[in-house]
Amino acid sequence: MHKKESICKQLSIGLAEKDVEHLKMFKEHINFDGKLYNSVSKHSLTNPNWKDSYKNTICISSIQIFDDLKRFNIVPTKTHIYKIPEWLIDHKYINHFIRGYFDGDGCIWFHKGLTPKAGIEFRGTLDMLNQIKSIFERDIHINSKVIPKIGNGIYQLKFSGNRICQEISLFLYRDSTIYM
Repeated sequence: MHKKESICKQLSIGLAEKDVEHLKMFKEHINFDGKLYNSVSKHSLTNPNWKDSYKNTICISSIQIFDDLKRFNIVPTKTHIYKIPEWLIDHKYINHFIRGYFDGDGCIWFHKGLTPKAGIEFRGTLDMLNQIKSIFERDIHINSKVIPKIGNGIYQLKFSGNRICQEISLFLYRDSTIYM
């Protein structure tokens, strides 16, 4: 007799305390009346230079949501295998998808030296970052190279320069009404 693997079909979304309104808006949009959980990560215990971080989380048990997320390759333990589904690469809303990905695994930085300069960085799998790179080359005519892994199979895709960062921002936020 084969033992059937048990998968918990639950979606958990955790956001920084400053973004709690996004969780509330999401809950309202999907008519979810479940509890909002608060927690703290005690970073100061491992490094006195780090501040503790506070977050809010919702957990939704739903076979429908779980199965819908599979269409986007959102599966348990996706961190080291993720790539954009082929059907989404040429979709008219790909900028919104990449913006959502960026909200979770991206950052913006500013260098304030003699010549102030902005930068944008994505982190993820080699496949995912090469897909984003190709989309940016195709849609906004900018390119960069994926930087070798920074650990645990995670790579970086970096862009710097005020014009390039402006072009990426315009692409990511085109036609957006909700964003973090």
